[in-house]
Amino acid sequence: AMSGCVRGETIMPDPIRIHEAARDGGVAALEEVTAETPRARRNLRIGVWAGRRLGLAEVPLAAFAAEVMAADHREPGDNDVLRAVAGPLQRAGLDVSEVEIRAELLAAGRRAYAETLAHH
Repeated sequence: AMSGCVRGETIMPDPIRIHEAARDGGVAALEEVTAETPRARRNLRIGVWAGRRLGLAEVPLAAFAAEVMAADHREPGDNDVLRAVAGPLQRAGLDVSEVEIRAELLAAGRRAYAETLAHH
């Protein structure tokens, strides 16, 4: 397992690696890259959720999820991730509240912890 103290738990996958994985292997490759990093897996899940709401096909869906994952490197906390999800949804004219996005982020986090624990 990777160790370190970035983002308070484990080293987050490098944004370049995330974008390459998305380009080369889509969402499945992103799942592989995040197999041991609950926070990155959570960000992948919320990115896929939002991308599906946007009606994205598989290839742009992976690229969008990678963008959401990369956003988490910008500042501490979840606001960068929330903005990366909320902005495109609002611009697309979808009526998704911040409350709904935060609830989805919490659910994605719980699912991510379960999935990454099961992986060990």
